[in-house]
Amino acid sequence: MNGPKNYLKQKFAVATKYASLGLQNSKAGVYRYSFTGVSDGIYSQSDLRSFDFTPIVVKQVVNPLPTVAFADRGKTYKLCVNTELEDSSVDPIPITLTGKAPFTVSLTVHHEDSTKSERVKIRDIADKKHLIRSIYKGLGLGKHTVTLNSVSDANGCGRTLFREDERVYIFVSDVPYLAPINPKRDYCVGERISFGLNGVPPFEITYDFNGKKQRATTTSPFSRLAAAPGNLTLLTLRDSSSSCLVKLPPHDVKYIHEIPSVIVSEGTTVIQDIHEGDQAEIIFHLKGTPPFSFVYTRSECTARNKCKVVETNVVSDVQGYEYSIFTSMQGTYEAISIEDHYCAVSSTDKH
Repeated sequence: MNGPKNYLKQKFAVATKYASLGLQNSKAGVYRYSFTGVSDGIYSQSDLRSFDFTPIVVKQVVNPLPTVAFADRGKTYKLCVNTELEDSSVDPIPITLTGKAPFTVSLTVHHEDSTKSERVKIRDIADKKHLIRSIYKGLGLGKHTVTLNSVSDANGCGRTLFREDERVYIFVSDVPYLAPINPKRDYCVGERISFGLNGVPPFEITYDFNGKKQRATTTSPFSRLAAAPGNLTLLTLRDSSSSCLVKLPPHDVKYIHEIPSVIVSEGTTVIQDIHEGDQAEIIFHLKGTPPFSFVYTRSECTARNKCKVVETNVVSDVQGYEYSIFTSMQGTYEAISIEDHYCAVSSTDKH
Protein backbone atom coordinates (compact mmCIF):
# COMPACT_ATOMS: atom_id res chain seq x y z
CA MET A 1 0.00 0.00 0.00
CA ASN A 2 1.24 3.52 -0.71
CA GLY A 3 -0.41 6.86 -0.06
CA PRO A 4 -0.05 10.05 2.02
CA LYS A 5 1.61 8.02 4.79
CA ASN A 6 4.27 6.59 2.41
CA TYR A 7 4.81 2.93 1.47
CA LEU A 8 3.64 0.13 3.74
CA LYS A 9 3.99 -3.63 3.13
CA GLN A 10 2.02 -6.11 5.15
CA LYS A 11 0.61 -9.63 5.16
CA PHE A 12 -2.67 -10.83 6.58
CA ALA A 13 -4.37 -14.21 6.96
CA VAL A 14 -8.04 -15.12 6.86
CA ALA A 15 -9.84 -18.34 7.83
CA THR A 16 -12.45 -18.26 5.05
CA LYS A 17 -12.49 -17.56 1.36
CA TYR A 18 -13.60 -13.97 2.08
CA ALA A 19 -11.16 -11.28 3.22
CA SER A 20 -11.84 -7.79 4.61
CA LEU A 21 -9.20 -5.12 4.40
CA GLY A 22 -9.41 -2.06 6.58
CA LEU A 23 -8.78 0.97 4.37
CA GLN A 24 -6.94 4.05 5.54
CA ASN A 25 -8.97 7.24 6.08
CA SER A 26 -7.18 9.11 8.84
CA LYS A 27 -5.58 11.47 6.35
CA ALA A 28 -6.94 12.89 3.09
CA GLY A 29 -5.29 11.83 -0.12
CA VAL A 30 -5.03 9.06 -2.74
CA TYR A 31 -4.20 5.53 -1.57
CA ARG A 32 -3.21 2.57 -3.79
CA TYR A 33 -3.47 -0.98 -2.53
CA SER A 34 -1.46 -3.54 -4.59
CA PHE A 35 -2.14 -7.23 -3.98
CA THR A 36 1.16 -8.88 -5.08
CA GLY A 37 0.58 -12.48 -4.09
CA VAL A 38 -1.65 -15.09 -2.48
CA SER A 39 -1.17 -18.44 -0.78
CA ASP A 40 -3.38 -20.96 1.02
CA GLY A 41 -3.06 -23.85 3.43
CA ILE A 42 -1.74 -26.21 0.75
CA TYR A 43 0.43 -23.98 -1.41
CA SER A 44 2.83 -21.48 0.09
CA GLN A 45 4.08 -18.43 -1.74
CA SER A 46 7.39 -20.19 -2.46
CA ASP A 47 5.47 -23.05 -4.09
CA LEU A 48 3.68 -20.55 -6.34
CA ARG A 49 6.72 -18.51 -7.18
CA SER A 50 7.10 -20.20 -10.58
CA PHE A 51 3.58 -19.09 -11.58
CA ASP A 52 2.89 -15.59 -12.90
CA PHE A 53 0.70 -13.43 -10.65
CA THR A 54 -0.69 -10.17 -11.99
CA PRO A 55 -0.90 -7.66 -9.13
CA ILE A 56 -4.37 -6.35 -8.33
CA VAL A 57 -4.41 -2.58 -7.67
CA VAL A 58 -7.21 -0.81 -5.76
CA LYS A 59 -7.26 2.98 -5.76
CA GLN A 60 -8.88 4.83 -2.85
CA VAL A 61 -9.54 8.58 -2.69
CA VAL A 62 -10.03 10.00 0.81
CA ASN A 63 -11.59 13.47 0.70
CA PRO A 64 -10.71 16.01 3.39
CA LEU A 65 -13.36 16.92 5.94
CA PRO A 66 -14.99 20.28 5.20
CA THR A 67 -14.39 23.10 7.65
CA VAL A 68 -16.30 26.23 8.56
CA ALA A 69 -15.28 29.09 10.83
CA PHE A 70 -16.42 32.59 11.69
CA ALA A 71 -14.17 35.13 9.99
CA ASP A 72 -14.38 37.36 13.07
CA ARG A 73 -14.61 34.85 15.91
CA GLY A 74 -15.80 36.40 19.18
CA LYS A 75 -17.15 39.57 17.56
CA THR A 76 -20.39 41.20 18.72
CA TYR A 77 -22.71 42.33 15.92
CA LYS A 78 -25.11 45.13 16.78
CA LEU A 79 -28.58 45.31 15.32
CA CYS A 80 -31.67 47.43 15.80
CA VAL A 81 -34.96 45.69 16.46
CA ASN A 82 -37.20 45.25 13.37
CA THR A 83 -34.46 46.37 10.99
CA GLU A 84 -34.87 45.14 7.41
CA LEU A 85 -32.25 42.49 6.57
CA GLU A 86 -31.15 44.34 3.44
CA ASP A 87 -30.71 47.61 5.29
CA SER A 88 -27.21 49.02 4.84
CA SER A 89 -26.87 49.34 8.62
CA VAL A 90 -27.03 45.54 9.03
CA ASP A 91 -23.51 44.11 9.28
CA PRO A 92 -23.56 40.54 7.82
CA ILE A 93 -21.71 37.72 9.62
CA PRO A 94 -18.90 36.35 7.39
CA ILE A 95 -17.89 32.68 7.47
CA THR A 96 -15.07 30.86 5.64
CA LEU A 97 -15.31 27.27 4.39
CA THR A 98 -13.07 24.59 2.92
CA GLY A 99 -14.17 21.52 0.99
CA LYS A 100 -16.26 21.10 -2.14
CA ALA A 101 -19.23 23.37 -2.72
CA PRO A 102 -22.14 23.52 -2.29
CA PHE A 103 -22.08 23.45 1.50
CA THR A 104 -24.70 23.10 4.20
CA VAL A 105 -24.03 24.76 7.56
CA SER A 106 -26.00 24.27 10.76
CA LEU A 107 -25.85 26.83 13.59
CA THR A 108 -27.40 27.26 17.02
CA VAL A 109 -28.73 30.61 18.21
CA HIS A 110 -29.05 30.88 21.98
CA HIS A 111 -31.31 33.66 23.25
CA GLU A 112 -30.00 34.75 26.62
CA ASP A 113 -33.13 36.61 27.71
CA SER A 114 -35.37 33.57 27.26
CA THR A 115 -32.63 30.90 27.74
CA LYS A 116 -34.06 29.16 24.66
CA SER A 117 -32.07 27.97 21.65
CA GLU A 118 -32.96 27.30 18.05
CA ARG A 119 -31.25 25.60 15.12
CA VAL A 120 -30.70 27.44 11.85
CA LYS A 121 -29.66 25.58 8.69
CA ILE A 122 -28.18 27.35 5.68
CA ARG A 123 -28.16 25.27 2.50
CA ASP A 124 -26.62 25.55 -0.96
CA ILE A 125 -23.69 27.78 -0.02
CA ALA A 126 -21.85 28.11 -3.32
CA ASP A 127 -18.75 30.06 -2.25
CA LYS A 128 -16.02 29.46 0.30
CA LYS A 129 -16.62 32.93 1.72
CA HIS A 130 -20.23 33.53 2.67
CA LEU A 131 -22.11 36.38 4.37
CA ILE A 132 -24.94 35.40 6.72
CA ARG A 133 -27.90 37.76 7.02
CA SER A 134 -30.87 35.44 7.44
CA ILE A 135 -29.92 34.59 11.03
CA TYR A 136 -30.97 38.10 12.11
CA LYS A 137 -34.60 37.53 11.12
CA GLY A 138 -37.03 37.66 14.03
CA LEU A 139 -34.43 38.26 16.76
CA GLY A 140 -35.83 39.98 19.82
CA LEU A 141 -34.19 42.48 22.14
CA GLY A 142 -31.08 41.45 24.03
CA LYS A 143 -28.00 39.30 23.52
CA HIS A 144 -27.85 36.20 21.32
CA THR A 145 -24.98 33.70 21.01
CA VAL A 146 -24.34 31.96 17.67
CA THR A 147 -22.32 28.70 17.57
CA LEU A 148 -21.53 26.17 14.83
CA ASN A 149 -23.10 22.69 14.87
CA SER A 150 -22.04 21.05 11.63
CA VAL A 151 -20.91 21.51 8.06
CA SER A 152 -21.24 19.17 5.08
CA ASP A 153 -20.07 19.48 1.49
CA ALA A 154 -20.74 18.06 -1.96
CA ASN A 155 -18.39 15.11 -1.30
CA GLY A 156 -20.79 13.87 1.35
CA CYS A 157 -18.29 14.57 4.10
CA GLY A 158 -19.18 16.36 7.31
CA ARG A 159 -17.72 17.80 10.48
CA THR A 160 -19.34 18.31 13.88
CA LEU A 161 -16.41 19.20 16.14
CA PHE A 162 -15.34 22.83 16.44
CA ARG A 163 -13.28 25.04 18.69
CA GLU A 164 -14.85 25.88 22.02
CA ASP A 165 -14.57 29.61 21.29
CA GLU A 166 -15.97 29.31 17.75
CA ARG A 167 -18.86 31.70 18.31
CA VAL A 168 -20.09 35.21 17.67
CA TYR A 169 -22.63 37.39 19.47
CA ILE A 170 -25.57 39.49 18.31
CA PHE A 171 -26.91 42.34 20.40
CA VAL A 172 -30.33 43.68 19.41
CA SER A 173 -31.11 47.17 20.69
CA ASP A 174 -34.40 48.96 21.00
CA VAL A 175 -34.81 52.03 18.82
CA PRO A 176 -35.65 55.53 19.97
CA TYR A 177 -38.90 57.06 18.83
CA LEU A 178 -40.67 60.39 18.89
CA ALA A 179 -44.21 61.66 18.92
CA PRO A 180 -45.54 65.16 18.30
CA ILE A 181 -46.73 66.84 21.46
CA ASN A 182 -49.49 68.43 19.41
CA PRO A 183 -50.85 66.09 16.70
CA LYS A 184 -51.88 68.86 14.30
CA ARG A 185 -50.14 69.17 10.91
CA ASP A 186 -50.64 72.88 10.24
CA TYR A 187 -48.88 75.61 12.22
CA CYS A 188 -48.61 79.35 12.04
CA VAL A 189 -45.50 81.50 11.98
CA GLY A 190 -44.57 82.28 15.57
CA GLU A 191 -45.84 78.98 16.98
CA ARG A 192 -43.54 76.38 18.49
CA ILE A 193 -43.45 72.83 17.07
CA SER A 194 -42.49 70.27 19.72
CA PHE A 195 -41.85 66.52 19.77
CA GLY A 196 -41.48 64.19 22.75
CA LEU A 197 -38.47 61.83 22.45
CA ASN A 198 -38.13 58.37 23.97
CA GLY A 199 -34.72 56.77 24.43
CA VAL A 200 -31.41 57.67 26.04
CA PRO A 201 -30.45 61.36 25.64
CA PRO A 202 -28.83 63.20 24.07
CA PHE A 203 -30.58 62.58 20.76
CA GLU A 204 -29.35 63.37 17.28
CA ILE A 205 -32.03 64.51 14.84
CA THR A 206 -31.78 65.42 11.18
CA TYR A 207 -34.59 67.39 9.62
CA ASP A 208 -35.42 69.26 6.44
CA PHE A 209 -36.84 72.77 6.34
CA ASN A 210 -37.75 74.06 2.90
CA GLY A 211 -35.23 71.80 1.16
CA LYS A 212 -32.33 72.53 3.52
CA LYS A 213 -31.14 69.61 5.64
CA GLN A 214 -30.11 70.42 9.21
CA ARG A 215 -28.88 68.47 12.23
CA ALA A 216 -29.48 69.05 15.92
CA THR A 217 -28.39 67.43 19.19
CA THR A 218 -31.08 67.74 21.83
CA THR A 219 -32.81 66.33 24.86
CA SER A 220 -36.56 65.78 25.12
CA PRO A 221 -38.64 67.56 24.02
CA PHE A 222 -37.25 68.61 20.65
CA SER A 223 -38.70 72.01 19.79
CA ARG A 224 -38.41 74.47 16.91
CA LEU A 225 -39.90 77.95 16.56
CA ALA A 226 -41.80 78.38 13.31
CA ALA A 227 -40.00 81.55 12.31
CA ALA A 228 -40.92 81.47 8.62
CA PRO A 229 -43.51 79.77 6.42
CA GLY A 230 -42.52 76.44 4.85
CA ASN A 231 -42.44 72.68 5.41
CA LEU A 232 -40.67 70.94 8.29
CA THR A 233 -39.88 67.23 7.85
CA LEU A 234 -38.05 65.14 10.45
CA LEU A 235 -35.75 62.65 8.68
CA THR A 236 -33.77 60.53 11.17
CA LEU A 237 -33.41 59.97 14.90
CA ARG A 238 -30.60 58.41 16.92
CA ASP A 239 -30.12 58.16 20.69
CA SER A 240 -26.99 57.54 22.80
CA SER A 241 -27.61 53.92 23.80
CA SER A 242 -26.90 52.30 20.43
CA SER A 243 -25.92 52.92 16.85
CA CYS A 244 -29.54 52.55 15.75
CA LEU A 245 -30.53 55.19 13.22
CA VAL A 246 -34.29 55.41 12.80
CA LYS A 247 -35.60 56.65 9.47
CA LEU A 248 -38.74 58.60 10.24
CA PRO A 249 -41.87 58.41 8.06
CA PRO A 250 -41.47 60.88 5.17
CA HIS A 251 -45.18 61.70 5.15
CA ASP A 252 -45.10 63.21 8.64
CA VAL A 253 -44.66 66.81 7.46
CA LYS A 254 -45.48 69.91 9.46
CA TYR A 255 -46.79 72.78 7.34
CA ILE A 256 -46.03 76.30 8.56
CA HIS A 257 -48.28 79.08 7.27
CA GLU A 258 -47.82 82.83 7.22
CA ILE A 259 -50.14 84.68 9.57
CA PRO A 260 -52.96 86.51 7.75
CA SER A 261 -53.14 90.29 7.49
CA VAL A 262 -55.68 92.93 6.55
CA ILE A 263 -55.23 96.42 5.18
CA VAL A 264 -58.06 98.95 5.22
CA SER A 265 -57.88 100.76 1.89
CA GLU A 266 -54.19 101.75 1.85
CA GLY A 267 -53.34 101.47 5.52
CA THR A 268 -54.28 99.81 8.77
CA THR A 269 -57.01 102.38 9.42
CA VAL A 270 -59.04 104.81 7.34
CA ILE A 271 -60.46 108.10 8.54
CA GLN A 272 -63.45 109.01 6.48
CA ASP A 273 -65.25 112.39 6.44
CA ILE A 274 -68.64 111.95 4.81
CA HIS A 275 -71.04 114.72 3.81
CA GLU A 276 -74.66 114.32 4.86
CA GLY A 277 -76.53 112.05 2.45
CA ASP A 278 -73.36 110.66 0.85
CA GLN A 279 -71.81 107.21 1.10
CA ALA A 280 -68.17 106.09 1.08
CA GLU A 281 -66.66 102.75 0.04
CA ILE A 282 -64.18 101.20 2.43
CA ILE A 283 -62.13 98.30 1.06
CA PHE A 284 -60.46 95.66 3.23
CA HIS A 285 -57.50 93.95 1.49
CA LEU A 286 -56.98 90.44 2.87
CA LYS A 287 -53.84 88.31 2.74
CA GLY A 288 -53.67 84.61 3.67
CA THR A 289 -55.65 81.50 2.79
CA PRO A 290 -59.45 81.85 2.39
CA PRO A 291 -61.97 81.72 3.89
CA PHE A 292 -61.38 84.81 6.01
CA SER A 293 -63.16 86.20 9.06
CA PHE A 294 -62.29 89.58 10.52
CA VAL A 295 -63.49 92.18 13.00
CA TYR A 296 -63.41 95.89 12.36
CA THR A 297 -64.43 98.89 14.45
CA ARG A 298 -65.64 102.41 13.84
CA SER A 299 -64.46 105.06 16.23
CA GLU A 300 -65.53 108.70 16.63
CA CYS A 301 -63.11 111.31 17.86
CA THR A 302 -63.82 114.53 19.77
CA ALA A 303 -62.22 117.89 19.24
CA ARG A 304 -59.58 117.01 21.77
CA ASN A 305 -58.62 114.01 19.60
CA LYS A 306 -60.05 111.53 22.04
CA CYS A 307 -61.48 108.56 20.15
CA LYS A 308 -64.16 106.15 21.27
CA VAL A 309 -65.20 102.87 19.62
CA VAL A 310 -68.85 103.24 18.80
CA GLU A 311 -69.35 100.24 16.52
CA THR A 312 -67.86 96.75 16.20
CA ASN A 313 -68.64 94.50 13.26
CA VAL A 314 -67.80 90.87 12.45
CA VAL A 315 -67.42 89.69 8.86
CA SER A 316 -67.27 85.94 8.20
CA ASP A 317 -66.67 83.48 5.35
CA VAL A 318 -64.97 85.84 2.91
CA GLN A 319 -63.78 83.69 -0.01
CA GLY A 320 -61.88 86.41 -1.89
CA TYR A 321 -59.01 88.74 -1.04
CA GLU A 322 -61.02 91.97 -0.93
CA TYR A 323 -64.11 92.96 1.00
CA SER A 324 -65.97 96.25 0.55
CA ILE A 325 -68.50 98.09 2.68
CA PHE A 326 -70.52 101.23 1.91
CA THR A 327 -71.26 103.52 4.80
CA SER A 328 -72.78 106.91 5.46
CA MET A 329 -71.30 106.99 8.98
CA GLN A 330 -68.12 109.01 9.36
CA GLY A 331 -65.36 107.97 11.69
CA THR A 332 -62.17 105.94 11.94
CA TYR A 333 -62.42 102.39 10.58
CA GLU A 334 -59.88 99.86 11.80
CA ALA A 335 -59.54 96.06 11.42
CA ILE A 336 -58.63 94.68 14.84
CA SER A 337 -58.43 90.93 14.12
CA ILE A 338 -58.36 88.50 11.22
CA GLU A 339 -58.54 84.75 10.83
CA ASP A 340 -57.92 82.67 7.70
CA HIS A 341 -58.14 78.94 7.02
CA TYR A 342 -55.11 78.18 9.22
CA CYS A 343 -54.18 81.08 11.48
CA ALA A 344 -55.59 84.01 13.42
CA VAL A 345 -54.14 87.29 14.68
CA SER A 346 -55.49 90.34 16.49
CA SER A 347 -54.15 93.84 17.06
CA THR A 348 -53.34 92.90 20.66
CA ASP A 349 -51.05 90.07 19.44
CA LYS A 350 -48.82 92.59 17.68
CA HIS A 351 -47.92 94.47 20.81
